[in-house]
Amino acid sequence: MKISVDFSALHELAKKMGDYPAIILPPGPMEFEPIDVELEKGAPVKPEDYKVIGDILPTIQGRQVVLYIKDHTYMRGTFSSFDNAVADPSKGNKIHVATCRTLEEMVQKNRFDRYVACNNITGQFEIAGPQGQRAEVPLHVCKNCLSLLNYRSSRDSTAIRNNLAANFDYQEFFKTYSSFFKQMPKRMSDDGDGGYTEDWPIISRSLREKANYACSDCGVSLVKHKHLCHVHHINGVKNDNALENLEVLCADCHRKRHGTSMYVSHIDTQTINRLRKQQQTMHGGWEEALKLADPAVRGELLIMQRRGYPAPEIGYEVVGSDGAVVAELEAAWVERRECLIIDEALDANVLGGAWRVWHFGEIARQG
Repeated sequence: MKISVDFSALHELAKKMGDYPAIILPPGPMEFEPIDVELEKGAPVKPEDYKVIGDILPTIQGRQVVLYIKDHTYMRGTFSSFDNAVADPSKGNKIHVATCRTLEEMVQKNRFDRYVACNNITGQFEIAGPQGQRAEVPLHVCKNCLSLLNYRSSRDSTAIRNNLAANFDYQEFFKTYSSFFKQMPKRMSDDGDGGYTEDWPIISRSLREKANYACSDCGVSLVKHKHLCHVHHINGVKNDNALENLEVLCADCHRKRHGTSMYVSHIDTQTINRLRKQQQTMHGGWEEALKLADPAVRGELLIMQRRGYPAPEIGYEVVGSDGAVVAELEAAWVERRECLIIDEALDANVLGGAWRVWHFGEIARQG
């Protein structure tokens, strides 16, 4: 049975009110199917349902997933791999967040059917022992996956990879790549009142009005898009409404204050970047490009920076012969006629054939 809930009418009312909502709702219809429940514990990977975005991100029925081998029944000396994993999670099977070389080798060896797909955000994964035992263990993330994605600059050092592998934030990870997916994991949320005070909508609206709905960080004006103007609690305590603890931010800057662990849709990110360009709040340079780009492409932009590329223009609009915008590019090196895009439907033909198009994943695969 599929449950569908459409919040669009409520969103329209919220926009008219102009208040920052105490509860963050999905941007459109939200559906939960049986697969959403299955993926919490780990569902068998069916070839007909399994797809990969950008040759990197594994998906099941349109949901972003991670893959791992639940079976820990084999023996290592006098101890089973189950016992070893329970005692020391780093010795268990690894969690694959991307289609790294390890997964590719497993496919070649016809051992891929050992994997289960999961979109659990708790970091606890069920494993099975040789005598029917079950346990939930904080298995470590595969370092090859982290390096492939260049997630959080994983290619910079072994220390970064080791720390991420052992202390991985799945909620942040799924939200980092949320631009590719219409549905987030079923239980992922920084939703709910989360400790806001009852008068928070009034306080938030007052502060945003005083700031004229302008972001205190990037400077973009959101007077005509008030729902994209937020108020951030600097110390993270949502019931601490002291003025020195509050700052008015656009949704994109707010997300980045939280280390990308907030959900902001791809469409909203594009809207904010479009406004930044129109209002000339962008000034160029790699620091700004990395700050303003969609978090999903940050890892690949860092690779291009290492290659010696100049800073790209973020949110570049390609205009057709009739003057209409035909595409919005995540990042564009205009003089080189090269661009990085998220939308898989876009290609050089759509852009008039004059661009070298890097789809998500191509840069990472080239290294």
